[in-house]
Amino acid sequence: MNKHGGYYGKKEGMIDFSVNINPLGTSPFIKDKIINSIDRLDKYPEIDGISAKTSIAKHLGISKDNIILGNGAIELIYLFASTHSNKKVLIIQPTFNEYERAFKMSSSKIYYFINTIENNFKISIESLEKYISKISPDIIVLCNPNNPTGVYTNYSTIEYLCRKFSNITWFIDESFIDFSRKPDGLHLINRYNIFLLRSVTKFHALPGLRAGYAISSKKIIDSMASFKQPWSINLLALNALKNIFYDNDYKQNTFNWLEKEKSFIFNNISKMDNIKILNSDTNFFLCMHNNITSEYLNKILIDDNIYIRTCNDFVGLNENYFRIAVKLHNSNEKLIEKLADITSDAYHSLNK
Repeated sequence: MNKHGGYYGKKEGMIDFSVNINPLGTSPFIKDKIINSIDRLDKYPEIDGISAKTSIAKHLGISKDNIILGNGAIELIYLFASTHSNKKVLIIQPTFNEYERAFKMSSSKIYYFINTIENNFKISIESLEKYISKISPDIIVLCNPNNPTGVYTNYSTIEYLCRKFSNITWFIDESFIDFSRKPDGLHLINRYNIFLLRSVTKFHALPGLRAGYAISSKKIIDSMASFKQPWSINLLALNALKNIFYDNDYKQNTFNWLEKEKSFIFNNISKMDNIKILNSDTNFFLCMHNNITSEYLNKILIDDNIYIRTCNDFVGLNENYFRIAVKLHNSNEKLIEKLADITSDAYHSLNK
């Protein structure tokens, strides 16, 4: 199993900055919809989730034939990979490590295109073009906005590459697109070979429910559906999926919280001499401590009931990188205070 965020230790009251879940919690609106489904647990759910697909399609203005549902976005990563086996797959790094594991399990050959800190982890289009021409991949994997860097790639750039390399299929993970409020790739799905993965885990704070969906051409969706196991989505998750687009108050509250707290975290960490924080188009920040490793930093923070995501397991990131999610203000304030203390010269003098 790959390493992921999440604190699983025994300390009580841990503030877990390693998970990128909306800290406002599951909305009361969705909770009510789930609770109202409980009396129907003695019934089988729809075998293909047709009512949820119909609701999502109506909201997005597309056909239900362009949608496939998954037991969380993670099921759809592995399903896509198993449907597209024995391929040459280019993964734009650093990024979520389950993509590589899924494609390796389907006997694909993996290549890396690694973005670097020198360009703030943004894609160099000229370099990527050259590398695509060199290796001729069948599939390109891009997380947009990217985890863990928080970088959003404009879809005009992606469309340019789709036109130039029309035989390539793009697997694009948009699990954090709702936080970014940036344009998504929906307008491209019937024009190019593009698969868009969506998660309700992050924005809607539903990791325990396991619900996700993806959007693509009917051809790609049909090929995946032929490999898909029946009843992989439970009744409660289907009911949540049918209703996630209609809680406008929750969405606005999320945007209001995120705008304020992102500014608070970024402005304060930017003032710290020994930490570099990168701009982010989502609900987390990638940071790098100049002097100490993220493992050591995490060890210090755990003593104060703070847990961060060390990033040494991401391709292209070294042991000094760490990722922090945006939390509620009191938690963010505690993190800032502790990081300021740790990065001070006085702290290091006392702890040599």
